[in-house]
Amino acid sequence: MLFHSPIFLFWFLPLLLTGYAIFIRQRILFLLLGSYVFYMWWNPFFLPLLLGSTILNFWIGKKVAAQREVAAGKWWMGFGVFLNLLILGFFKYQGMIGDTLTWAIGQNIPTFSIGLPLAISFFTFEGISYLVDVYRGAAPARTFTEFACFISFFPHLIAGPIIRFPAIAPQFSDLHHPWIERAEGLYRFILGLSKKVLLADTLALIADPIFALSPTSAAEAWLGLTAYTFQIYFDFSSYTDMAIGLGLIFGFRLPENFDTPYFSKSITEFWRRWHMTLSAWIRDYLYFPLGGSRRSLPRVAANLIIVMTLAGLWHGAAWTFVLWGLYYGVLLALEKIVLLDLLKKLPTILQHSWTVLLVMMGWILFRTPNLSEAAQYSRALFSSGTGAMPEWWAIAPVCIALLFVFCEPRLLRCPPRFSLRLSLGFAVLTMISLLITFGSESSPFIYFQF
Repeated sequence: MLFHSPIFLFWFLPLLLTGYAIFIRQRILFLLLGSYVFYMWWNPFFLPLLLGSTILNFWIGKKVAAQREVAAGKWWMGFGVFLNLLILGFFKYQGMIGDTLTWAIGQNIPTFSIGLPLAISFFTFEGISYLVDVYRGAAPARTFTEFACFISFFPHLIAGPIIRFPAIAPQFSDLHHPWIERAEGLYRFILGLSKKVLLADTLALIADPIFALSPTSAAEAWLGLTAYTFQIYFDFSSYTDMAIGLGLIFGFRLPENFDTPYFSKSITEFWRRWHMTLSAWIRDYLYFPLGGSRRSLPRVAANLIIVMTLAGLWHGAAWTFVLWGLYYGVLLALEKIVLLDLLKKLPTILQHSWTVLLVMMGWILFRTPNLSEAAQYSRALFSSGTGAMPEWWAIAPVCIALLFVFCEPRLLRCPPRFSLRLSLGFAVLTMISLLITFGSESSPFIYFQF
């Protein structure tokens, strides 16, 4: 069930809002049950895994809270983290490990073809953060229902933003839910819906065919890469907008996940603006425990490379994602050692251009299914092929996307000031978006695969 699908917009969401209003005193339990229905819609087979992971982390969290002042508390925390990673590794990476060993030793290594449980990377990271936070002194969940809702709350369950229990726990008992927040939530949801169906899915019609077939010219290759650069941003940020909007509608303020990342002047700044909740998670639970920036420059560089390579692996069980993470780890390390000081001496426009170019080159690894196709596409960018030039209708959506990137910060100033022009504009935008959802098959969000 997708946020922009007719069944969600005209059946699931209205029924959930009606029930929420009726059972407002039991809203946490009601939202939890609704979230499980939402998850089961994808594949009921994996609901026991989500429940089992939730029960496991809640129970171990109790053990950690009761004994965190002694060595046993650290042991329970480490045991819980290990179990979470073991579950994630089995379901997500055993196929990749088996295929790699088969290639390395020349003998067939059997693997289990069980499919990837939806959202396993996200709810595993949230479970790990909960155990570590409790060990560090945060209050554990008061009830299983609250903890389960923290893990499974449907707006953020599938693709984030990654939330932490200490940040959302006070909101469970807060019944103060002003209408201005609900209006802000509706505004944010419609904005995300429009970005998905009008921008991201339109850009996909340009990028997907070019990546699927070898580009015949450098112009076509650059068009496909530029379209994908905007597509993945609008696709992922639109999900975040809808998730934050739904959270506000149901009385929860979820963290922001993007802050105009393509305006960054360095790769370091880009990762402070892109998928911010994942970047903060990596910083607090991997980078800082490894020593952060308090060590010597070589050690700091090694820490950056390690954590970013693991971040790439988190995104997908493929060597392209590992190299994508390694690519950013090396860039961050180089900036830390020497490049950042050099970049600051350049004009601002060159800093922006350099950063966006590096990000675009990284998206090749992210988008292509294997290393040979990534290398082939990279060569096409600088080829001298004389294929047909892209048509204007393929270039126009990219130009519109670029224009929207500059307008978006103003649109995200919430809550917006009420005006007749704004109301009419959003009414038209809503109608166009809904008509498109009825007239075409809903395409899943890119980050659903992680």
